[in-house]
Amino acid sequence: MKKNQQSSIADELKKVVSEVEESTKETLVEVVETEVLDNHISQILELRQRFPVDNCEILSSNISLNRNLPREVKQQISSFQHKLRAVIERGALEIENFKYKSYEEALEQENLAYNERSQATSLLKADKNINISFQSLKVATELFLELNKRIQEKIEDCQQNQNARLERDLLLANAILVYELSDFLINYLNSSKLDGIEGMKEIQRHINHKLSKLENKQQQLRKRAESPEIDDEGVKSQVLLDISRRLESIQEVRKEWDKYEASIEELENSISTSKKQIPTLALIRDNAESQIEILEIAAIMQIIKNNVNALDSAIQNLKQVKLVSLTPDRISRLLSLSSN
Repeated sequence: MKKNQQSSIADELKKVVSEVEESTKETLVEVVETEVLDNHISQILELRQRFPVDNCEILSSNISLNRNLPREVKQQISSFQHKLRAVIERGALEIENFKYKSYEEALEQENLAYNERSQATSLLKADKNINISFQSLKVATELFLELNKRIQEKIEDCQQNQNARLERDLLLANAILVYELSDFLINYLNSSKLDGIEGMKEIQRHINHKLSKLENKQQQLRKRAESPEIDDEGVKSQVLLDISRRLESIQEVRKEWDKYEASIEELENSISTSKKQIPTLALIRDNAESQIEILEIAAIMQIIKNNVNALDSAIQNLKQVKLVSLTPDRISRLLSLSSN
């Protein structure tokens, strides 16, 4: 196959994978928003009405400390991050399964010896696991941004429609969302690593060992070919040419491994860079927690304000009431004290 044809096929495959990736992420956002996040927020809003809890006590990281809640309720709320992780990892797996499907099918059709197939399959599996790990982190970060954007749009709609009650609930939902997703990303980053690295390095050690043995063998062959004992110049030159070509092939394999290692190192550096964002995420999370606390106080102040307004209205009405005077005659009549 010509080089430009291979390049065209590779570009087309990359385009298809990109489309599938975007489609999967869009589906993930919908699933998380409707089946995970909305359910979680609904449970929390209902919980605040049924039980004596502060807003911050119903966050998934704090819920276990509350003694006023039934065990099953605590389990439902605390499972939020587990559900979120499951959806994200499932989405990342689907993306990478599609991406690697053609490679796996091509490998099955290759006419390889048992050991070659075993090593190729192990390498492909390790590479896939590495990319699933990275894809999960990528999906989690993009999901965070998209969901926050959507709930901000809902709040803006409420402001335009002047629906104060719904706006207040959405502000609380937004603060809870930012807290939960920030906390999730912090936990995710802290535990994040590229699965498959050890498998890949084990294969690399095995390949390097074989290449070193081959190089040594070529050097020994070269010495023998260049020895005075070999007087057939045709055989000597052919063997030396074959040795040079094999050594070039060995160097090409090493270069490929170097490039592959560099790409893996780039992924590891990306994760390290992401982990440097943990203090920023912690600040965002704790700021959201303060927002949740102030929203609770604001809700209480709103109730007090409503009561004050109601009381003020009652006082204004009382001013319209005329008190009937009780004269001695009226008192006598009311108490049946009259001579009649």
